[in-house]
Amino acid sequence: MSLLSMSIGREDPRTSSGASITVLFVGGNETQDRYHHPIETSVGRRFGGRVRIEWFPTGWRSNWPKEAARVEARYGGADVVVLMSYVRTMLGQRLRRSAGQAGLPWVACTGHGRAAIERAVEQAVELVTTPTGRSEPVGR
Repeated sequence: MSLLSMSIGREDPRTSSGASITVLFVGGNETQDRYHHPIETSVGRRFGGRVRIEWFPTGWRSNWPKEAARVEARYGGADVVVLMSYVRTMLGQRLRRSAGQAGLPWVACTGHGRAAIERAVEQAVELVTTPTGRSEPVGR
């Protein structure tokens, strides 16, 4: 279901059926890797275990087209994309564009610590589960 149909009052099956939400989190490196488990635990408690996060710690690798293709291959099973500012510029541009073309909202994560990452993931989940969710990605 698109965000537009959610915003005009149709019920979102994810909130009524308890179906899971898949978040693709793109960016960061080994420093942010150590936050993954604690964030998954915290977000899992907050949303009743309905959130699955797929992590793509791209770092500053120069082969960003390969990284982009890896993320884009997961769009079909995802509900929302979170893009950290710690990615190659062209990678971020491509993923923002391709997520929009795929109908996936995206949320920007502008911080680099655990709290910022967790807030961005929670914002992404709320964006796709709130009936009054925005019809445009928050990160624009």
